Amino acid sequence: MNQPTMTRHAAETAKAKGFTHEQTWLAMTDPDVTYPSRREGQERRIRNGVVAIVDIAANRCITFYENVVETDLRPDQI
Repeated sequence: MNQPTMTRHAAETAKAKGFTHEQTWLAMTDPDVTYPSRREGQERRIRNGVVAIVDIAANRCITFYENVVETDLRPDQI
């Protein structure tokens, strides 16, 4: 299988949230928990409190966020 990649958005989000390379890499490649995302073709991979949303077919991370931390909705989510 090809090595996973990440979108620019995912890289910028990880940096903004202070996630290390090791944290993001492990969430993408060696998660403790994996389950389907609400969007078809995507899954959530979780390790040590970091969630990686991964496009399965492209093997590419779309974004990262902290597990079980609720934030206000963005305008595009309302």
